[in-house]
Amino acid sequence: MNNTRKTKIIATLGSDPSLELLECMKLAGMDVCRINFSHADKEKVTEMLKNINVINKKYNLLTSVLADLQGPKIRLGEIEYGGFFLEKGMTIRFTDKNIIGNNHIVPIRYESFSKDVKNNDRVLIDDGKMFLKVLKTEGDEVILQAQNQGFIASRKGVSLPDSNISLPTMTSKDIADLNFILDNDFHWVALSFVRSAEDIIMLRHYIDNHGGKNKPLIMAKIEKPQALDDMENIVAAADGIMIARGDLGVEIPLEQVPMVQKRIINLCRSKGKPVVVATQMMENMIKEPRPTRAEVNDVANAVCDGADTLMLSGETSVGMYPVETLQTMRRIIEYTETENIVNNSKNINFSFDDDIHDYILEAACNLSRDVNASALVLFSYDNHSPTRISSFRPSTRLLVFSENQYLLSQLNLLWGINCYHSGNISDMNTLINYTKNHLIEIGFATKGDKIINILSTPTCCLEASNTLRIMKI
Repeated sequence: MNNTRKTKIIATLGSDPSLELLECMKLAGMDVCRINFSHADKEKVTEMLKNINVINKKYNLLTSVLADLQGPKIRLGEIEYGGFFLEKGMTIRFTDKNIIGNNHIVPIRYESFSKDVKNNDRVLIDDGKMFLKVLKTEGDEVILQAQNQGFIASRKGVSLPDSNISLPTMTSKDIADLNFILDNDFHWVALSFVRSAEDIIMLRHYIDNHGGKNKPLIMAKIEKPQALDDMENIVAAADGIMIARGDLGVEIPLEQVPMVQKRIINLCRSKGKPVVVATQMMENMIKEPRPTRAEVNDVANAVCDGADTLMLSGETSVGMYPVETLQTMRRIIEYTETENIVNNSKNINFSFDDDIHDYILEAACNLSRDVNASALVLFSYDNHSPTRISSFRPSTRLLVFSENQYLLSQLNLLWGINCYHSGNISDMNTLINYTKNHLIEIGFATKGDKIINILSTPTCCLEASNTLRIMKI
């Protein structure tokens, strides 16, 4: 299964996908499985992981698995008859008491709601479909006025873009889920509603103090306006960034989202961090067999922006056409990548921080272009060199070899990287010959082709890349 597509695809799994469906999704283009712990049943997740391993062994693949923590999601409580209609201009009371609501008073599952909001703060319900404004607070109740007409329904999500909420970024549920995630060797963990780099540092503390050998990389989800004020530090602290446009588009003005997306992608590439574009990419295919033309443009533009990975949510978790959605997204990506603008790095101000290894990796990319090499081959012991060289978006095919299969599965999320297990080979010449023969075997190189090898010397030392070797087959 040689993959020439460079932009990767994350597909969100449903609550209980069959082995057959997972296999079809993998063959259709799924590079990374996302498991949403907002709705996950741990017994079913365990079965999913077993099935993913079955597929990996059957096709000799390295599928990456991403766990998405729920985070401090604020929701309404239960309301009589499931909800009620509210006219524009009408007022309603919210309370943090555990009651059954009605068309006069609505419970909100957020104990500090009345303390954290202030007059004129916006309160957005159900992805902004209902817009309320705070008028005043009376004890543990808050009086709000509807700014549009709409339906107030039980358990709908609530966004507070103007309020500094006091909820912790990681709830007790998240910590329990994280222990399960760490016990089951997930490759990535996504932290929801990140507000500052401190949230990432806290999560890394939990991960580092867990007894497991394999440590997942951290994906920071950008969906709060506070995160945009601390982006430089968040990018530095995290291993990757997810632009979660759904909640972000509720919390900030919609017209700002496209340019925020482009700025974050450029920042991540300049710092050598992978970046995911997520939410509503092919929303129409939840119910229809084809995307809208606007959705096709959205996918293609994200590719042209330079995203490492594109994510499907409801399209593959609850949608009627999960396999067709993956096939369609794959075709859009493949065609878009034939255009030269995809690999354009002129607008990226790469930050090397005086790291000599990064200069070597950039030189390897330039050299591969100048000598028209068939492949860039990187031998790696950690994720630094692969993520950095991926951020340069080389036009040459990029292959990473490592003896660490867990690391290779993590790297499968990165743009352009094809991962292969090399086994434990400590001699440089033996390692180079092994990979050369492997490239010939899989059809990535033939007689007369040039290959750029990037490795650490001596190979027995777990050092960053410090050596380039050109070979002609």
